[in-house]
Parts: sequence; C-alpha cells; structure tokens
Amino acid sequence: LVVDGAGWHKAKKLVVPKGITLFFLPPYTPELNPVERLWQVSKRDCLRNRYYTCIGHIMDNLEAWFAAKSEPFYKGLCGCEFLS
Repeated sequence: LVVDGAGWHKAKKLVVPKGITLFFLPPYTPELNPVERLWQVSKRDCLRNRYYTCIGHIMDNLEAWFAAKSEPFYKGLCGCEFLS
C-alpha cells in the first residue's frame, strides 16, 4: 500500500494487517500522489473564497461537486502513466 508521510500513517499505534506492506512516498513529492491534484482542484472550485457556517455545509458542497464530475474528469486529473 503506497502512503504519504502523514503522521497517522506512521503512528506507533497503527496496526497494519498481515500481508500488507506500507511503501512511503518520498517527502515533498506531491506529483507522485495523484490525489493531491484532486484536492487542489476541489479546494479551488468548492472551498476557496466561501464562508460556511458549519462543517455540514462544506460536506454537502463537496459531495455535490464530486457527484457532478465524470469518470473521464477523474481519470484525466488523477491518471498517471506510471500507474497504468
């Protein structure tokens, strides 16, 4: 399983199931983590320059935004030749 360097991926209390090996991405390499592009675009389109009164409104907006996108959008944004 490929993971980034988030603290919860390295927590001492983390229990990794038998048969799973964690492979850590090198630090400061967002280009190797395709979902980073998705977060960048979703933040730009959904969250930037908006005021939300509660977390529920943020979640509703993000859910609607993700649901409106098509499979080609996701493949184009997150697809990488080295992952194919």
